Amino acid sequence: GDDMMISSSTNKKNTKILGVSILTSLDSDQTKKYYSQKNVSLIVKKFAQEAKKREQKSKARQLAREAIQFNPNFGKAYLFIASLYASSVNACGKNEFQKRMTYVAAYNKALRASAVDPSISSVAAKFLRNYKANFPSKKVIFTEGVNEGDPFTVGCWINEKVKVTSSGR
Repeated sequence: GDDMMISSSTNKKNTKILGVSILTSLDSDQTKKYYSQKNVSLIVKKFAQEAKKREQKSKARQLAREAIQFNPNFGKAYLFIASLYASSVNACGKNEFQKRMTYVAAYNKALRASAVDPSISSVAAKFLRNYKANFPSKKVIFTEGVNEGDPFTVGCWINEKVKVTSSGR
């Protein structure tokens, strides 16, 4: 049946995503013959990358999360989400503190990528170093009137809870 519906229409310049709906019925034995979990993850990630190009970051994250449901050890999908967060820094904060806290959310996803998929740990390490260097400084945290370890919700489409963490500087 139509257990997996990925619809796209192609024109000469770009692929438009009309909608991706991967139903949980993919667990049926019949469907497993057709789609291995790894293939589904890669298909979904391809759509996610297309959504990112079109600045549909929330949709791209949703698709990456679907890929992770099919393959929980798909570290590249977590790194992809981390990069979506990092690319939204200026859009997701009104001041330096809020913008820099977006890197904490990105860091957490890169850390998860490394944890679930050791084969990409050296790539993840580069992301982690970069994001940590961009955490808010102790002075910025102090100026904001919060303390390290306090909960903070990163704004806009990310809408994710993190702990206030400093760059160490």
